[in-house]
This record gives sequence, C-alpha cells and structure tokens, in this order.
Amino acid sequence: MRTPLSIRARTSLLFAASAAAVLMIAGLSFEHALSDRLLKQDTVELRGKMDVVRKILLGIRTKADEQALPLRMNDVISGHPGIIITVRANAAVLFASGDQEIGSRLATESVPPGDKPAMRAFGSKVYRYLVRRIPQASPDGGDSRAVIALDVTDDQKFVAELRRYLWTGMAAVLLVFGWLGWGVVRHGPAPLRAACPPGGPRARRR
Repeated sequence: MRTPLSIRARTSLLFAASAAAVLMIAGLSFEHALSDRLLKQDTVELRGKMDVVRKILLGIRTKADEQALPLRMNDVISGHPGIIITVRANAAVLFASGDQEIGSRLATESVPPGDKPAMRAFGSKVYRYLVRRIPQASPDGGDSRAVIALDVTDDQKFVAELRRYLWTGMAAVLLVFGWLGWGVVRHGPAPLRAACPPGGPRARRR
C-alpha cells in the first residue's frame, strides 16, 4: 500500500505547480505571439517581392526584355542575403539566384492554397517560401512559375532558444516555489508569532 503524501509535500507541490502553470501560460503566449509576428513579417515580404517579380515577368515582350531580366531582378534580390529566386517557363529557367539546389527542389512544390507561404528545412537551414503560377508571363505568352524563399534560420533558432529558456525557467521556478512551500508549511505561523509576540505592545496597552 502506497504511503499518502503529507500535507507539507502536497502544499509544496501546489505552490510549485501553480507558479509553473502561470509561467508556462505566459511563456507559450509570448512564443505564439512571436512566431505569429515573424510569419506575418515574412508573408508581407514574400508577397511584396512576388508582386514585383510578377510585374517584371508580365513586362517581357521581346528577346531584349528577357535578356534584361537579371538586371531588373536586382531590386528583388538587394538587401536579402541568402534569398532564393527561381523563375521557370516550359521547363526553361528564366532567372535563378541563390542556392539553386534548394531552389530546384522548391520549384517542384505544389502551389499552396490561399497564396500562403510554407516552410521547409534543408539540413541546418530553414526557409520560408512562396510558390506562384503567373499566367501569360513568359516570352512565348505561356505561364511562368516563380519561387521565392527567405532564409529564416536565425529566426527559428531564436524561437527555439526562447523555448529552451522557457522550460529551464519553469524547472527553476518549480524548485524555488516547492522549497518556499515546504518552508511555509514546515514553520507554520512561527514567523508571525515571532513578529507579534503575545506580550507585545498591544497586550501591554490593555
């Protein structure tokens, strides 16, 4: 037969569990808000760049326009080291920038519904990417397929580090509040009696 926990142990666990629960809720809420913020930021960035790519592709009318494509794409690439862009039409590559081993693999991905970015990991790198089919945006008037991927490895490492600190903090709070609860139950009202002895000033006034 198992020995039931003492009232001292139960109170200590209650102190620790309550504090850990509050910290966990606050931490998870902050983590969710941060992840949502990063997703929205990347979504705005990807859609903005994709709109620029679409306008550039729709402006291709002649062979000279096609040859000038890399120069016009500089506006999309600038300011984003590690960005991957792949534009294809009828299996021909119209433009490619960045790690094309990853770009070629992303180019085979299906276009997600609702024009939403997706995220994939390749080794130690994590990319958030957007795939879009652009009608009548190739030199021969056919459709083009564009892929834009942002390197979000550092952002994901930051979120993972935050999660690690969250669980470490929960463990520390669990120990601290468990110890405090144990001390409160063990000493009971002794500190209060020491601060307000029966023969104190109030008793003498009587």
